[in-house]
Amino acid sequence: MNRAETEIRDLAEKLAPALIAIPGCAALTAAKTLGETADITRFRSAAAYARHNGTAPLPVWSSNRARHRLSRTGNRQLNAALHRIAMPQTRCHQPAKDLITRRRNSGDGGLEALRILKRRLSDVVYRAYAPTVCPRLDRGAIYSPPPSRRRRPRRGSTAGRRRWPGIRGRRPARPPA
Repeated sequence: MNRAETEIRDLAEKLAPALIAIPGCAALTAAKTLGETADITRFRSAAAYARHNGTAPLPVWSSNRARHRLSRTGNRQLNAALHRIAMPQTRCHQPAKDLITRRRNSGDGGLEALRILKRRLSDVVYRAYAPTVCPRLDRGAIYSPPPSRRRRPRRGSTAGRRRWPGIRGRRPARPPA
């Protein structure tokens, strides 16, 4: 058993050294994610990878309160590997502990905070694969919030018009000449 484990460790360190550098990710977990992911280039973004491994949040509404729940779809083996990375981080890795504490203090439950941590770890694992395949991806802060989305210009009949104050925001009628 030890010989097989050292062989797996050597292969995992050779193929994805950045993956083993993630706190809580051992050689067997790295090998499992390598095998289940197969080829990172099939995913066009970290969000597509999160959808594949089942950590993308699903919006649900209950009593006029929007929230997210854990997705039960996706690759369950890959989700279990992310869970094996997340559990030691909740005990030993300070940024993950801070994230869990912050989410619990803001009103989320323990499972909701763990879901958020697993989603962030999915992005970290994606970025750990990506530099060898796609160097344009940077390795930003692990637990920083995602960048704000750029607002698109309005479309439709009022897209380029200036809005005027008054009744229904329309321009006042011109007096007859």
